[in-house]
Amino acid sequence: MSIKQPQPTNNNYPFQVDEHYALSLNSMNRVYTKHPDFKPGMKLIYELLFDYYNPHYGYAFPTIPQLERDSMLGNATVKRHLRALEKLDLIERRKSPTHGNNVYVVKKPVTTLEGLYAKFPEIQTDVEKRLEKIEAGAKSDKERLSAYRKEAEEPNEGEEGAEEPVFSITIEGDDDPEGWEF
Repeated sequence: MSIKQPQPTNNNYPFQVDEHYALSLNSMNRVYTKHPDFKPGMKLIYELLFDYYNPHYGYAFPTIPQLERDSMLGNATVKRHLRALEKLDLIERRKSPTHGNNVYVVKKPVTTLEGLYAKFPEIQTDVEKRLEKIEAGAKSDKERLSAYRKEAEEPNEGEEGAEEPVFSITIEGDDDPEGWEF
């Protein structure tokens, strides 16, 4: 009997991609999430605009209903996300020179936290405070885990190396007066 070997996939993805696939930008996941005005749905709208980008024209031109259908977000939410993406300088909204509808120039995001601070200096203090709070919480969790493990390794009083059961039960009619230990 032979074992089927896994087939290599394109670009080391976990599975073979047989459809159009746009990679998610790390900067959207790890940098822009630090901005207080950035919401998760905005990333989806940005990626849809990126997907709709037409290199011949130099912009994307989906309608609001197309963005609603693709994202399953409501009309007001899509419009709010578009305004926020403009505020974050991730897109530029223009009027089509031929049809009068909105078109969207998709801009390259900053790729580092320092770049985000340079673009939006007003957020730096709050972001650094939040990151410090996260680090303090992680340190506290690690200390508590270490103390718990140390306590669990210590032998019980009176018996060297003995451990007490986590809990014990006695079943009526059972011949074992000590109960069952688990």
